[in-house]
Amino acid sequence: NWNNYKADIVAIVKESTGRELSINGDINLSIFPSIQFYASDIHLSNAAGMTASKMLSLGSISAKVKLFPLISRHVVIDSFVISDPSIHLEVNKSGQPNWVFEGKEKEPSKEKEPEPKPSYEGEAGLPIKNISFGDVRIDNGQFTFNNAGTGQKIAAKDINMKVVLQGLDSPFSLSIKLILNNEPVLIDASIDTLKKIINGMPSLVKTKLTSKHLSLGYDGGLHQKPAPGLDGDFNVNIPSVGRLAAWLGQPLGSSQPDPGKLEIHAKFKTDGNQVSL
Repeated sequence: NWNNYKADIVAIVKESTGRELSINGDINLSIFPSIQFYASDIHLSNAAGMTASKMLSLGSISAKVKLFPLISRHVVIDSFVISDPSIHLEVNKSGQPNWVFEGKEKEPSKEKEPEPKPSYEGEAGLPIKNISFGDVRIDNGQFTFNNAGTGQKIAAKDINMKVVLQGLDSPFSLSIKLILNNEPVLIDASIDTLKKIINGMPSLVKTKLTSKHLSLGYDGGLHQKPAPGLDGDFNVNIPSVGRLAAWLGQPLGSSQPDPGKLEIHAKFKTDGNQVSL
């Protein structure tokens, strides 16, 4: 019964971060016929003096990984679902962020470092041969950022993310929908295959962010050899710089006029070690 280890887990987190962890729901773990994990109602306290009482909360987190394919170093993730996550990042007036933890530092080990063991690797040094996703998503997330020094506030709600991957040699896609400061935002990204990225081969990448105040995207190639570079089109469309700044919690000063519309259309070209714009 993994619930019997809650106190140990809480103590380890306290020592490592200086924060209080609470696990109010059940913890379940099984390894046959599939590796399955579930935990719910998890909360991590915030740093002292911050606005929110909790820095991180999770409604639930669950995962299911097929066991037998692991023998041949194939990772098949049937599901990985995070429900109702809530993250609150803050910076106080003295400039201290709440994501800097104050856990106890471990004393350096006096023992001799063990000799590295030989590894049996798959694609380009990976310890696996393949990986595929089933139901991988985040449901109903929330995020806030509050900088007490600058007055900037950002709040996102209804965050839903889905990842699609049938294998390293199949297309990878990521889609995110959210409401950011009361305006809907859509984010889509895709790669023709992760196998090409891992092996340093030229890859096709598409990314797009769409919102009322900002649209941007890249469509083209991504190169890693002989030097990192891009080979495609990059576009930005901002209808109003002033309204964009206000939307992101950093409004222009009363004496500063709105610069108005901003468009960027860039074409990248990679030729060996040289990248042109």
